[in-house]
Amino acid sequence: MTPKIPTLFGLLLFLTGIGQAFELPKGWIMPTDSMFNGAWRKPSPSKYLAAATDINCDGIVDSILILQPAKGRGIGLFAFLQDSNGLYKSSLLFDSRKDAPDLKGLSEMESAKVQIGYRALFGIKTVARGRYATACGQGYRACGKNEKRNIEVACGGIDFFPFGEGGNSNFYWDKKKHKVLSALMND
Repeated sequence: MTPKIPTLFGLLLFLTGIGQAFELPKGWIMPTDSMFNGAWRKPSPSKYLAAATDINCDGIVDSILILQPAKGRGIGLFAFLQDSNGLYKSSLLFDSRKDAPDLKGLSEMESAKVQIGYRALFGIKTVARGRYATACGQGYRACGKNEKRNIEVACGGIDFFPFGEGGNSNFYWDKKKHKVLSALMND
Protein backbone atom coordinates (compact mmCIF):
# COMPACT_ATOMS: atom_id res chain seq x y z
CA MET A 1 0.00 0.00 0.00
CA THR A 2 1.32 3.44 -0.94
CA PRO A 3 1.28 6.17 1.73
CA LYS A 4 -1.29 8.96 1.46
CA ILE A 5 -0.42 12.63 1.87
CA PRO A 6 -0.14 13.57 5.58
CA THR A 7 -2.76 15.97 6.95
CA LEU A 8 -0.43 18.95 7.55
CA PHE A 9 1.11 18.76 4.10
CA GLY A 10 -2.38 18.16 2.66
CA LEU A 11 -3.45 21.46 4.19
CA LEU A 12 -0.45 23.18 2.59
CA LEU A 13 -1.38 21.66 -0.76
CA PHE A 14 -4.96 22.88 -0.33
CA LEU A 15 -3.73 26.40 0.41
CA THR A 16 -1.67 26.40 -2.78
CA GLY A 17 -4.61 25.22 -4.87
CA ILE A 18 -3.76 21.54 -5.02
CA GLY A 19 -6.96 20.04 -3.69
CA GLN A 20 -7.43 16.31 -3.85
CA ALA A 21 -5.23 13.71 -2.21
CA PHE A 22 -3.41 11.14 -4.31
CA GLU A 23 -1.11 8.26 -3.58
CA LEU A 24 2.61 8.82 -3.53
CA PRO A 25 4.92 6.69 -5.68
CA LYS A 26 6.34 3.65 -3.94
CA GLY A 27 9.59 4.47 -2.13
CA TRP A 28 8.86 8.20 -1.79
CA ILE A 29 7.47 10.24 1.10
CA MET A 30 6.54 13.84 1.82
CA PRO A 31 9.50 15.94 3.00
CA THR A 32 10.14 15.36 6.70
CA ASP A 33 13.88 16.01 6.92
CA SER A 34 14.78 19.15 8.91
CA MET A 35 16.89 20.22 5.91
CA PHE A 36 13.60 21.29 4.26
CA ASN A 37 12.97 23.90 6.98
CA GLY A 38 15.29 26.72 5.91
CA ALA A 39 14.19 30.28 6.68
CA TRP A 40 14.14 31.09 2.94
CA ARG A 41 11.13 28.75 2.56
CA LYS A 42 8.88 30.74 4.96
CA PRO A 43 7.31 33.09 2.35
CA SER A 44 5.73 30.09 0.59
CA PRO A 45 2.73 28.25 2.13
CA SER A 46 4.13 25.01 0.70
CA LYS A 47 7.78 25.87 1.55
CA TYR A 48 8.48 25.83 -2.24
CA LEU A 49 7.90 22.05 -2.16
CA ALA A 50 4.55 22.01 -4.00
CA ALA A 51 3.02 23.86 -6.93
CA ALA A 52 -0.14 23.63 -9.00
CA THR A 53 -0.28 24.34 -12.72
CA ASP A 54 -1.62 22.85 -15.95
CA ILE A 55 1.76 21.56 -17.06
CA ASN A 56 0.51 19.25 -19.84
CA CYS A 57 -1.87 21.65 -21.61
CA ASP A 58 -5.04 19.59 -21.08
CA GLY A 59 -6.94 22.32 -19.22
CA ILE A 60 -6.72 20.46 -15.89
CA VAL A 61 -4.54 21.67 -13.02
CA ASP A 62 -1.75 19.23 -12.18
CA SER A 63 0.29 18.93 -8.98
CA ILE A 64 4.08 19.18 -8.85
CA LEU A 65 5.87 18.05 -5.69
CA ILE A 66 9.34 17.66 -4.31
CA LEU A 67 9.48 14.39 -2.36
CA GLN A 68 12.21 12.63 -0.44
CA PRO A 69 13.11 8.96 -0.76
CA ALA A 70 11.70 6.79 2.04
CA LYS A 71 15.28 5.55 2.53
CA GLY A 72 18.46 7.42 1.77
CA ARG A 73 19.22 10.98 0.84
CA GLY A 74 18.24 13.25 -2.00
CA ILE A 75 15.01 14.50 -3.55
CA GLY A 76 12.69 13.69 -6.40
CA LEU A 77 10.67 16.13 -8.47
CA PHE A 78 7.33 14.62 -9.46
CA ALA A 79 4.48 15.73 -11.69
CA PHE A 80 1.09 14.32 -10.76
CA LEU A 81 -0.93 14.70 -13.95
CA GLN A 82 -4.66 14.76 -13.32
CA ASP A 83 -7.14 13.39 -15.82
CA SER A 84 -10.77 14.41 -16.43
CA ASN A 85 -11.92 11.85 -13.83
CA GLY A 86 -9.77 13.48 -11.13
CA LEU A 87 -7.30 10.59 -11.05
CA TYR A 88 -3.56 11.28 -10.89
CA LYS A 89 -0.66 9.59 -12.63
CA SER A 90 2.77 10.33 -11.23
CA SER A 91 5.83 10.99 -13.35
CA LEU A 92 9.36 11.35 -11.96
CA LEU A 93 10.93 14.42 -13.58
CA PHE A 94 14.19 14.56 -11.62
CA ASP A 95 15.91 12.29 -9.09
CA SER A 96 18.92 13.96 -7.46
CA ARG A 97 20.45 10.56 -6.71
CA LYS A 98 20.70 9.77 -10.44
CA ASP A 99 20.20 12.99 -12.40
CA ALA A 100 22.36 15.45 -10.46
CA PRO A 101 25.25 16.64 -12.60
CA ASP A 102 28.76 15.52 -11.71
CA LEU A 103 27.87 12.69 -9.30
CA LYS A 104 30.28 10.26 -10.94
CA GLY A 105 33.57 9.86 -9.16
CA LEU A 106 32.38 11.32 -5.87
CA SER A 107 33.06 9.54 -2.60
CA GLU A 108 30.07 8.45 -0.53
CA MET A 109 30.64 11.42 1.80
CA GLU A 110 30.84 13.90 -1.10
CA SER A 111 27.71 12.42 -2.67
CA ALA A 112 25.89 12.71 0.69
CA LYS A 113 26.78 16.43 0.83
CA VAL A 114 25.35 16.93 -2.66
CA GLN A 115 22.10 15.23 -1.63
CA ILE A 116 21.87 17.32 1.55
CA GLY A 117 22.31 20.41 -0.61
CA TYR A 118 19.35 19.40 -2.74
CA ARG A 119 17.16 19.12 0.36
CA ALA A 120 18.36 22.38 1.86
CA LEU A 121 18.42 24.57 -1.25
CA PHE A 122 16.03 23.38 -3.96
CA GLY A 123 12.47 24.52 -4.42
CA ILE A 124 9.81 24.91 -7.07
CA LYS A 125 7.46 27.64 -8.23
CA THR A 126 5.27 28.10 -11.27
CA VAL A 127 6.39 29.69 -14.52
CA ALA A 128 3.97 31.75 -16.61
CA ARG A 129 3.26 31.03 -20.24
CA GLY A 130 5.75 32.56 -22.60
CA ARG A 131 8.94 32.19 -24.56
CA TYR A 132 12.15 32.01 -22.53
CA ALA A 133 15.81 32.05 -23.49
CA THR A 134 17.73 29.09 -22.04
CA ALA A 135 21.20 29.31 -20.49
CA CYS A 136 22.87 28.64 -23.83
CA GLY A 137 20.43 30.97 -25.61
CA GLN A 138 21.53 33.74 -23.24
CA GLY A 139 25.19 33.06 -24.02
CA TYR A 140 26.17 31.55 -20.66
CA ARG A 141 27.70 28.62 -22.56
CA ALA A 142 27.56 26.87 -25.92
CA CYS A 143 24.37 24.95 -26.73
CA GLY A 144 24.63 21.16 -26.71
CA LYS A 145 23.61 18.99 -29.65
CA ASN A 146 19.90 18.73 -28.72
CA GLU A 147 19.71 21.81 -26.53
CA LYS A 148 17.30 24.60 -27.47
CA ARG A 149 18.21 28.28 -27.39
CA ASN A 150 14.61 29.13 -26.41
CA ILE A 151 11.72 27.20 -24.94
CA GLU A 152 8.00 27.84 -25.23
CA VAL A 153 6.01 27.36 -22.05
CA ALA A 154 2.62 26.82 -23.68
CA CYS A 155 0.64 26.21 -20.48
CA GLY A 156 2.10 26.25 -17.02
CA GLY A 157 5.72 25.51 -16.29
CA ILE A 158 7.80 24.80 -13.21
CA ASP A 159 10.96 26.60 -12.13
CA PHE A 160 13.15 24.10 -10.23
CA PHE A 161 15.65 26.33 -8.49
CA PRO A 162 18.46 26.37 -5.95
CA PHE A 163 17.88 29.21 -3.46
CA GLY A 164 20.33 32.05 -3.87
CA GLU A 165 22.30 30.41 -6.68
CA GLY A 166 22.14 29.98 -10.44
CA GLY A 167 21.28 26.70 -12.05
CA ASN A 168 17.51 26.99 -12.44
CA SER A 169 15.81 24.50 -14.73
CA ASN A 170 12.37 25.00 -16.22
CA PHE A 171 10.10 22.00 -16.74
CA TYR A 172 7.48 22.43 -19.45
CA TRP A 173 5.23 20.45 -21.80
CA ASP A 174 6.49 19.69 -25.29
CA LYS A 175 3.40 19.40 -27.50
CA LYS A 176 5.23 17.53 -30.26
CA LYS A 177 6.77 14.91 -27.96
CA HIS A 178 3.76 14.81 -25.59
CA LYS A 179 5.90 14.85 -22.49
CA VAL A 180 7.47 17.11 -19.90
CA LEU A 181 10.96 18.33 -20.84
CA SER A 182 13.48 20.43 -18.96
CA ALA A 183 15.90 23.17 -19.91
CA LEU A 184 18.71 24.79 -17.96
CA MET A 185 17.84 28.48 -17.72
CA ASN A 186 20.96 29.99 -16.16
CA ASP A 187 24.38 29.05 -14.82
